[in-house]
Amino acid sequence: MKVFDLRQIRDVPPEILVKSFKDEVKMAHRLRDAKSHVVNIFGFDFDPSRHVALLAMELGDETLESRAKQLHSTRNQLAHHDFISSKDRKAIWLQLSQILFVLNQHHIVHRDMKPANLVFFGPILKLVDLGIAQKVVRG
Repeated sequence: MKVFDLRQIRDVPPEILVKSFKDEVKMAHRLRDAKSHVVNIFGFDFDPSRHVALLAMELGDETLESRAKQLHSTRNQLAHHDFISSKDRKAIWLQLSQILFVLNQHHIVHRDMKPANLVFFGPILKLVDLGIAQKVVRG
């Protein structure tokens, strides 16, 4: 469950936060056929009286940043090298490429792609935050 307490975010007007939440839900709905690359959202709710938004989604394990640090330190301890193994790098890059391919297929620009927004669900890497993603308008 992802909980957004909109009162705690003071730098952004509440209507912008609500729009961002709704946009994330819409984007996740558009990408529902890409469940192997984008987090699956099971449901959502918004309580305007309490200024709280809720997203029920599948539970991931760790972020790409955490996994990379763990792989880096394991490799460094075992082989006294300061890098991630080529096998692990290849697996990560292949999955990142697949995520970008899915976004491109749906004409979506993410605008906040970072290791914290990429989460492992077992061995599968998925994009989890679609709040500021937007559809590309083709002219």
